[in-house]
Amino acid sequence: MNASPLLRSAAVFVAVFAFGSLSGSSFHVVPTVEGPWRGLLDPPAPLRIASAVALALLAVALERSRPRVLGPMLSLGVAAAAPLIPVSTGALLPLLLFQGPALALVLACAAGVALVELLPRPTRPWPWLVPFGAALAFFALLSTRLPGPAGAQGDEPHYLTMAESLRSDHDLDLRDEFQQRAYRSFYPGELSAHTSPASPRRQLYSIHTPGLPALVLPAYALGGAAAVRGFLVLITAAAAALVYALLRGVLRDETPARAGFAAFVGLAPIAFYANQIYPEVPAAFATAVFLHTSRRDANAPSLLAAGVLAGALLWIHPKFLPLAVTGLVLTLLRPRAGAPWRVGALLLFAAAFLALLSWMNLIFGRPSLTAAYGAGAQQDVAIGHWLRGLPGLLVDREFGLLLHAPLWALAALGVRPLWRDHPGDLMRAAVLAFSSILVGAAYSMWWGGTCPPGRFLVPAMPSLALLLAYGIGARPRLAAGLFGLSLGVVLVAADTPRALHNRADSESALLRVIAPALRLDRALPSLVGARVEWDPLGAGAIDPRRAALCALREWDGANVASAAGRIAPEQLLIPLLDAPWRLAVEETQSTPRLSLPAGLYELRVRGRVEPGLSGRAVRIVVTLDERDIARVFLGSFDPQPTVEVDVPPGAERRLEVWATALQDGGTIEAIELQPRRVVPRGRRSL
Repeated sequence: MNASPLLRSAAVFVAVFAFGSLSGSSFHVVPTVEGPWRGLLDPPAPLRIASAVALALLAVALERSRPRVLGPMLSLGVAAAAPLIPVSTGALLPLLLFQGPALALVLACAAGVALVELLPRPTRPWPWLVPFGAALAFFALLSTRLPGPAGAQGDEPHYLTMAESLRSDHDLDLRDEFQQRAYRSFYPGELSAHTSPASPRRQLYSIHTPGLPALVLPAYALGGAAAVRGFLVLITAAAAALVYALLRGVLRDETPARAGFAAFVGLAPIAFYANQIYPEVPAAFATAVFLHTSRRDANAPSLLAAGVLAGALLWIHPKFLPLAVTGLVLTLLRPRAGAPWRVGALLLFAAAFLALLSWMNLIFGRPSLTAAYGAGAQQDVAIGHWLRGLPGLLVDREFGLLLHAPLWALAALGVRPLWRDHPGDLMRAAVLAFSSILVGAAYSMWWGGTCPPGRFLVPAMPSLALLLAYGIGARPRLAAGLFGLSLGVVLVAADTPRALHNRADSESALLRVIAPALRLDRALPSLVGARVEWDPLGAGAIDPRRAALCALREWDGANVASAAGRIAPEQLLIPLLDAPWRLAVEETQSTPRLSLPAGLYELRVRGRVEPGLSGRAVRIVVTLDERDIARVFLGSFDPQPTVEVDVPPGAERRLEVWATALQDGGTIEAIELQPRRVVPRGRRSL
């Protein structure tokens, strides 16, 4: 055996051993009362080391038979060992990213590249039931994890409440549903009605059109909200089967067709929305149908289907008018069908359009598609919002598609080859995609409100899948890695659904889950607020509050390894403020909510008031799980009040501190939390 194979085997062994032994550890740079502490929690134990050796030997055997998997294997070791640099030296703090969920994403990326080298290229097309069944099975499995404990959110409970009104009262007046809290079976809290300002006197109508509630009504009547989600999964699986048939028909190559289908089904945003109760889900199905009816010779079924879908889209949401008109016109332009069928399709659409206008006029007093929104609807949708909405839909740190599924960037590589081979298909896909994207980006709330990322891109995804399939064919290895990375994001979200719950506050929930101790938000732009926030040079700096909380949650007494010695919870210092609060009279501020493990803590407030003012200038209220546990006052007699916080055993409790200026105001300079006695991790469930 010559030197080269030996070196390769040694490199693979070291890399996979490093990954196997270090992937279960957590690396920390933590602020303490004595300065920063650097070290590991849960260092490699003998059993983990032995398992890592066995895994490394298997990897060496695999590399010898398939040498092209060398790169993915080496990347695992480099990523797993990277956090040792900041822990050892205090430099290159962003390398602390490569642990926990982020390391799982690296594994998913490497696995994608390796699999594309190991799997044979398929040649025979699937029967139509296979893609439908595969999509259905994947969505059903994902539905056991998403949307998670939060349940129906955003617009979802409002659509379900409308369905409940149709079921129980056969009307859409929601007054009695809200009076009787008829939504309590799918929404446990107090639901605030999305009331139309143009509702008739003593009646309550929603701003949402009734198309989606009417569509899901049979499922709701049979099995409530769970059956509605199942019904929408069926619709999305049918759209996925249509997407596969489109890709197979255009590309005539099974490998990119299956890859494009897998991306459509398995990645954001479709994977997040397959069972979500939003109008974009049936709109994606309509787009998939239009892509088929607009590329074949016109016939009676295709024309009638286009007419029915175009009309139904208006009732599902008026914003789909451009998509409906585009899909219908592209279908009508196809040759060979007789004039009566074309006229019939137009009449179906016209009847639906006029019926919707009549309903708007009857209920809200105006024959307008925006009548339910009142006079402010025109300000909510404007072309000027494109400057923020279009890039935001792609790159925003909270809601952008490319953060949650970077594989879709390769759709740009598919434009040129698709134009070369099938310019007509490119034009139709582009027109259908932009007919929904441009409308979504024109909303002032272009991210879609309280919902998973990429909502307004969902109807365009069948079109983008065609471009992506060509892009995958152009760069298969890169596509394999990005596919693995993007699928890893979906798996992270399935494991931790809060990764999808953003609050339009410029803090990415996904990045908080992946790297809670780092300020990774700075590395990507935020386009949600009044100005663009972006500081890539500051990306990855330690967040002192989150770093301390991470170490506190993972501390288990003896699970510490560090050249600086062991760390005890009493050494940690958790700052609750990022900057001082200057409170005017009657102004109130609150800290971020902190989830604390069981134990005893000391909360210290440091502030300043003008000399001679009242001894009660600022009221400080401490809450635990939204229940008041202490109330103190900051004033000239006590500028540094202290509160003892006792967190009982069991699940973590959420701490929040509120400050209200009473008379002449004051300044809160710092609020700090220091553990005094914390229950070790292994005993917190007892």
